[in-house]
Amino acid sequence: MQVALKDFDMDSCGDSIPLETSVSEQDQIEEVDMMCSSTANADVTQLCKLKKQLEAKAKVKQICNSKLEEILKLVDSKLYIEVRPRLLLPDTNCFIDCLEDIEKLSMEFKRYTLIIPLTVVKELDGLSKGVKLDSYRSSKQTQRIHHFDEVSTRAKKSLEFIRSAKNNVKCVTTKGSVISASLFALVEEEYASNDDKILATAVAASKNASTEQCRDGKCFIRTELVLITTDRNLRVKALARNLAVSALDEFLQWAKDCREST
Repeated sequence: MQVALKDFDMDSCGDSIPLETSVSEQDQIEEVDMMCSSTANADVTQLCKLKKQLEAKAKVKQICNSKLEEILKLVDSKLYIEVRPRLLLPDTNCFIDCLEDIEKLSMEFKRYTLIIPLTVVKELDGLSKGVKLDSYRSSKQTQRIHHFDEVSTRAKKSLEFIRSAKNNVKCVTTKGSVISASLFALVEEEYASNDDKILATAVAASKNASTEQCRDGKCFIRTELVLITTDRNLRVKALARNLAVSALDEFLQWAKDCREST
């Protein structure tokens, strides 16, 4: 009886222990495989992400190198600009500071056409409305009030000149389209600074008034448009776009000299 029980225990333990050990090892193997698979997937995902980042950086670098080559070509090439004035594009300050010169230019030099940016017309309209006197009742603001009044008066006279002008005065949008000065309020312009709008108008107008030829490392530009301004920032931006620029008094003197020499 004891031997039988002993044999039974040994047999049963001998059969059951290896079975339990076998199942436990298999679970561990499967768990390790899953962990390895998960780790491998994470590594692959990370590598794919890194690959995309490197490809994006390489593309940006390629674009930058391409732009740099274009700039270097422009720097290496010699630029020649021939100006034959026919279209004159004044900024707002020309009307506020030198309205008499603009009127003289329009009356005495019929060969030139004044191209008035729509932005300038809108600025003049805003300045013509002046300021509310209630805001400046302090005696310290008296001089400032007189200045605003003077600017407002000159802006009104400028608008009268533009609206009553003949064929040699035209209003132009930033796209280069010619419109009536009375319709300026109906035209919407893209959001930008007034200087940038004036510059955009000059660039658009110059497309039909300029020719450009490049050969043998030389670039020849012939233009009929001159931007009239003394604003330093606007002058720099215009020169960077190969536009002819002049102050109003300088151009007027040049026009007089040309007339006297003929």
